[in-house]
Amino acid sequence: MSDGGVAEVKTDEAGEAPDTPQAAAISDASGEQRCDSLYLFGRFTAIDSRGHDVSHMFTSRLRSIVVLLFQYGADGIDTSLLGELMWPDKDKTKVKNSRGVAINSLRKIFADFTDVSLVYEDRKFRLVYGREFYCDYVRCRELISDEKLLSAHRPEFLDILSRGRFLKDFSDPIFDDFKRKVEPTLESAVLHQIQETCVAGQYEECMRFVEIEFTIDPVNEEALSSGIRVLMQCGEEKKARRLYRKYEEEYLKTTGESLPKPFDFFR
Repeated sequence: MSDGGVAEVKTDEAGEAPDTPQAAAISDASGEQRCDSLYLFGRFTAIDSRGHDVSHMFTSRLRSIVVLLFQYGADGIDTSLLGELMWPDKDKTKVKNSRGVAINSLRKIFADFTDVSLVYEDRKFRLVYGREFYCDYVRCRELISDEKLLSAHRPEFLDILSRGRFLKDFSDPIFDDFKRKVEPTLESAVLHQIQETCVAGQYEECMRFVEIEFTIDPVNEEALSSGIRVLMQCGEEKKARRLYRKYEEEYLKTTGESLPKPFDFFR
């Protein structure tokens, strides 16, 4: 995606009114309030340039469109494809009208943000934003693309992931491909951080990564093994056994089989 400035809007479609009013400031996972931000990990959250939570302005459909815009990135999403995904049961005329309403609504919302705009060009919609605008998905992608950068900004990475699973509240099958694309790379980075923090004796951070890994893959054996080793190293055998029992229950629920390896295998 582009890190450039705001581009000129080139389409002229109609708009829609917001939902119920709300204006509460919000802090990110590190406790620091961040204006002009959008969060796709955990609960969908949007903070305008005044520091107000404007998440309520995004209807379910508008949230879905925002996710698609990030999914298709700098290339943009074709206007026809957007219509097919969002309004599959409507004819072309109704799709065009509904799309116009939705796009104009998004533009009105983003007008209260700095350094981000929704652009229409070559029959495609895309988001253009600069450094004043923050999206946790975009920042996470930057971090996991460079191991040294990730290790240097590990607390920030933890803060992003601690908000919750990527697209946690988006269950529509149209987002399955996006999740399948993001989660393996994300999981690889998390497992690497588990190993790195465990070897370095940074046990608190290691256990946080273990907990995060279980939100991605509840039966990941590497996370269980690292978690038990860390807890045993800290003299917390009761907690280690609790972790094992919880994993054992999840393993049975997920696979329909009993966990074949005993606790002592992991200690």
